[in-house]
Parts: sequence; structure tokens; C-alpha cells
Amino acid sequence: MLSPICLRSFLTVIDTGGFTEAARHLNATQSTISGHIKRLEEQAGHRLMERDRGGSVALTLQGRELIGYAREILRLDQEARSRLAGTSLTGLVRVGLPDDFASGRGFTQLLADFARQHPDARLEVEVGNRDRLLSALDVKRLDHVLTKQDRAAGGEILARRTVVWMGLTSTTGAVPLIVFPEPCIYRERAIRRLKKPGFPGQSPM
Repeated sequence: MLSPICLRSFLTVIDTGGFTEAARHLNATQSTISGHIKRLEEQAGHRLMERDRGGSVALTLQGRELIGYAREILRLDQEARSRLAGTSLTGLVRVGLPDDFASGRGFTQLLADFARQHPDARLEVEVGNRDRLLSALDVKRLDHVLTKQDRAAGGEILARRTVVWMGLTSTTGAVPLIVFPEPCIYRERAIRRLKKPGFPGQSPM
């Protein structure tokens, strides 16, 4: 039998692009992931991946053929567990995301995993700016919104990130900014900081 644990590691390596990111995603060590792949290759009776010194991963023919089966096995495994536990989701789930989240590889994979794990649920994703999404949440047009804010305004903090400046070490004129259109928390922070006394620069362009 093909181990679901090993299959999950196999797919995560493929989806994240390497063993390092797969280990981080699964909260495991690289040696653990490597062990899962080796065990899976023994179970399958074939070499599934080729890994070079730079960390790049290439699938063998058998590895490419296994992908679809692996996803289906894990989907059925999750569906069976959910059914037996009485936790299978049904109905419509409406989620709002900003563009930079929605286009990120991690979130697209997360949404795909949700759809596979809950086949009886219908997932709708709306992409838009923060104010539009929060307004849609207020009028119950969306069930959940994932966005960036200075602080949790009645929501749940999922992660904190440190914002840093990237660019010239010094400037003598107007400060050029590359930012998202309004409303954007990074844009607001940058302009607010530029307007503070003592900042080594002039007004933003």
C-alpha cells in the first residue's frame, strides 16, 4: 500500500518546489521528508524524483504518473475521515482575498486542498481591495475575509509580519514609491512614515 503520509510529502515537495519549502510547510525536517520519499519509492518500486546538488527536483516518468493517483488517494482518505467523523462540510463557503494573497502559490494551493478535502462544499473566492472585502463581510456577502491590517479590528490575527524599507540607502529629492493603489496598508504606512519629522527624505512622488 502507498502511505498517505508519504504521498502528502511527495505532493508537497512538488507543489512547493523543493524539499526545504516542503519541510517548512509540513512543519518537519528535510531528513523526514527525504525519508518519506525514499519509503514511497520503495512502496512504488520505482524512482520517483531526481534531486541535484542545488536542491532542484525533477520527476521521473513514474513520478509524473503518480501525481494524479496521489491526489485522489489523499482526497478519498480525507473524505472518508470527514464522513466517519460527521465533519464533512456542505453548502457554500464565500471567501475574500486581496490580489497579492490570491495570486500567491501558497494560497492557491490551500484553496485547491480545501476543495479536494470537502467535495460537498462549494467554494467561492472574491478578489478585491481591503475596504471592498470588509464591506462585503459587513453585509454578509462574504463569510470570511483574509486581509492585512494594523491590528485585528474584531477579527483573528493569523500572522504578524515586520514591514521593512527596500530601496536606496539615501536620497536627496522626492522619494519614489512602488506601491499598490489605495486602499493599501503598506502604502499608508510608507506615506505616514515619510511625513514624520526626521525621516531622511522629502515628500513622496
